[in-house]
Amino acid sequence: MLKIGISCRITEADSYNEMRNSLAVDWINYFNKINLFPILIPHGIFDIHEYLDNLKLDGIILSGGNNVNPKLYSSNVELNSVYDTRDLGEFEIIKYCLNNKIPLLGVCRGMFIINIFFNGSLTHNVKKHVNVKHEILTNRFNGYFNNKQTVNSFHKHAIKKNDLALELECFAISQDEYVEGIFNLEKLIFGIQWHPEREPFDKGTVSFIKDIMRKKIK
Repeated sequence: MLKIGISCRITEADSYNEMRNSLAVDWINYFNKINLFPILIPHGIFDIHEYLDNLKLDGIILSGGNNVNPKLYSSNVELNSVYDTRDLGEFEIIKYCLNNKIPLLGVCRGMFIINIFFNGSLTHNVKKHVNVKHEILTNRFNGYFNNKQTVNSFHKHAIKKNDLALELECFAISQDEYVEGIFNLEKLIFGIQWHPEREPFDKGTVSFIKDIMRKKIK
């Protein structure tokens, strides 16, 4: 069984003054359902490279939740739920994957941080993309996806075509022209805007994720 690391999000306890690493149980259920072995990657580790070395992972997923600090893409927008320890930790995870040729998939915020790592940007205050289903158009990886694919959506920020980093390509776009899927085949880097761990369950996305982690995507 493939061992896949997945980054936690940061939450704050209501009754305690502390930050916590957490992950939705939906993700664990999803890993169980698609027969992958989850290894949680917390934030705040002093040497994340050494930590990942010891895990011997087949691939890594950067999960959703939290906002990326706008300062990382030269924006003056002020956002809540920003945690530098997560941003910097996930930058190091991306570096680790690149240095060790480990497949990497970013989901929602995970796709954003990948784009920002490669000097891309974000567009804010996107309308009609929170808790809705919508169609995306795909121009690649059609062995996994239909040309028109229905996906879920849980984001207030997005990547427009002119926000996309030069080293990344778009393979899926919404009808209102926001980037919904990105990739760099040579670097084994991928990102999807929708949440596979939430409804609707899609077998094509399952095959896509598994083949990414097996390094079988072409």
